[in-house]
Amino acid sequence: MVQARAFKVLFSDINRATKEPTIRYQRQTSVGLENVDLASNWEEVSIGLEVRACLEDKEEIERQVNAIYESATTEAQKQQLDQQLTDYLQQRAKDLEKLGGKESPVYVREKNIVGNVIEKYKLSTSQTQTTFSIPVATSQPQPVAIKMNGVSDTQPVAVVNTSDSNNKINFEQLEKLIEMYSNDFLNKEEFLAAKVKLSRDNFKQLEKLVDMYSDDFLYREEFLAAKAKLLGM
Repeated sequence: MVQARAFKVLFSDINRATKEPTIRYQRQTSVGLENVDLASNWEEVSIGLEVRACLEDKEEIERQVNAIYESATTEAQKQQLDQQLTDYLQQRAKDLEKLGGKESPVYVREKNIVGNVIEKYKLSTSQTQTTFSIPVATSQPQPVAIKMNGVSDTQPVAVVNTSDSNNKINFEQLEKLIEMYSNDFLNKEEFLAAKVKLSRDNFKQLEKLVDMYSDDFLYREEFLAAKAKLLGM
């Protein structure tokens, strides 16, 4: 829903018949554009789109969002999408001011979604990426500070020898696991289990799951179930 709101696929309006506020989207029909009202506020929309009866609406909204990405073929067009997403986050920080603004859990989650989208579709070459410095040792593992929800949580990181083709995951994948953990896609137990259990191929499946959830193509329950099955938890 974050992307749909940012690109105005979903938008707030007033129903002219009832004079009541509504959240709606538009779809093309044989006789032109049709307004589809989903709910009276954003919270109800979020709940409503989880219902199977609204699956057709959810799929149409996803189709429109995907069409926006597919139509952005030039750097200028990608920069425009990047700006829309950035403007959306700025507005959300204001909307959530009473709940903590940029420190609000809602804002942090939406910021993570936007960041992943910008990186996935390469919408901004100047986008600042979070990097993690991991000291590589030949004996004892060294701790790395992982920042989660603003709290530094130091966890030991298993050393990965990138020259060994039999390793379950390589160094680059380990860095991505840390990023998933810092962005709350993995809890502490899942992060530790993933380091030990995942093969390189299974890691790719986990990465795909995170991408699908970040892009709102998986319900939270579906994401959690698939993640637990993959990690054997």
